[in-house]
Amino acid sequence: MATIHADQALTTLMVTFEVTPETVDHALGIIEPYVRDFIAVQPGFVSSNLHVSTDRSRIVHYAQWRSQADFDRFREKAQGRPEIAALKPYNASAKFFDIVLSLDVPAAS
Repeated sequence: MATIHADQALTTLMVTFEVTPETVDHALGIIEPYVRDFIAVQPGFVSSNLHVSTDRSRIVHYAQWRSQADFDRFREKAQGRPEIAALKPYNASAKFFDIVLSLDVPAAS
């Protein structure tokens, strides 16, 4: 499970996929096993979360890595994998983010 704190020294990557209500399940059928069976076993991997927009037009993959170097090593291993080509129609857009604020609801007293 993702732990989100502004003072964490983790690399956060968000990948957005453009889908339609008709294609979202197909895209998830590629992304879910790729994350579970390949990405999650890579050195430096910390966590992944997949989100589907309520209108089913976007998938967001929120991933945390121990470091940028760990992610870069994973990316080299991932080149040429069939999932990459299969996901091309979904116009993946990947960006790294810094966490600047994380709030939790205080525990009830």
